[in-house]
Amino acid sequence: MTDLNLIVVMGVSGSGKSTLAQLIASHLGYQYIEADDFHSAQAKAQMENNIPLTDDIREPWLLRIIHQLALCCQSKQNVVLAYSGLKAKHREMLRGLNYQLHYILLETEPTLLSARLNNRVGHYANAGLLQSQLNSMEMPTLDEQDITVLNGSQKPNELLIQACHLLFEE
Repeated sequence: MTDLNLIVVMGVSGSGKSTLAQLIASHLGYQYIEADDFHSAQAKAQMENNIPLTDDIREPWLLRIIHQLALCCQSKQNVVLAYSGLKAKHREMLRGLNYQLHYILLETEPTLLSARLNNRVGHYANAGLLQSQLNSMEMPTLDEQDITVLNGSQKPNELLIQACHLLFEE
């Protein structure tokens, strides 16, 4: 097994995953990857028009992310990935990479998610997609004991402290 770390901060839109992932990456000196950067133009347009993504559209997106993570692994880079992680089968695909994998799921109340999304500027995913993401989110099963759930309503620095404690103090 490798000594390289892949930390996946996941949750629905507005959960704070990108903010926390950037903080963790900066704090640890890890490479930061934003999964949203790997969406096709078609997928971005679809989300901008409040049309939920299908698994057929998500799969090539996930394969592009996995390819980038494999390149990072070859370069011996520790990575923090901000990634929705809505589907258990997609989370399982990441487990096949040659990393020590750590999942952090940010659970956030729908009212706070909606408020965050309504205040977000310059992002194609808006509050109109929130309900479909909540409906699509497959919560961790007993088989997914590598997922730590944190309360996403906390301040980013509080989440950073908790995440680092969980990752490195166990």
